[in-house]
Amino acid sequence: MEIHITKEKIKGWIYRLKKPFLKPKQEEIVEVEEKEEKEDKEIIMNQTHGEGEVSKEQKIVAESIAQMCIKWGQDLLADQIRIDYGMKNVNRFDLKDSIFYQFAKKNNIHISQQGWVREGDQMYPIINVNHDIRELDKFITDVLTNDKKLSNR
Repeated sequence: MEIHITKEKIKGWIYRLKKPFLKPKQEEIVEVEEKEEKEDKEIIMNQTHGEGEVSKEQKIVAESIAQMCIKWGQDLLADQIRIDYGMKNVNRFDLKDSIFYQFAKKNNIHISQQGWVREGDQMYPIINVNHDIRELDKFITDVLTNDKKLSNR
């Protein structure tokens, strides 16, 4: 099988992949408090592909782009491309194993997963909690009254 890839196609791929990582213009920068830098930690909000959805041809192109990214000093981007296209495996923490998730589910608190945070080769879900404040107050009360049960877990 022959794949026809032009320089323009590769440049387009790189541009779309690097776009979220481009530096903002000076006038777009807003001063904020300094954040504590956390080594080897990355937040991944949007996964581009589900498992099994990537063709062999897409993996070939993605690997070519990853190699170019490494050449240009964009190792983090290359690593993320390899993860997104199924060329590098990472361990994903199962949200259902979280004690927070279990208590929230028990109290009918709605949780949705928004993305992942990665530390080394381990990924943890980023969640969103939405509910009426009265229900959240009941949830916190339940957690606090069951504190001894939690510590025995």
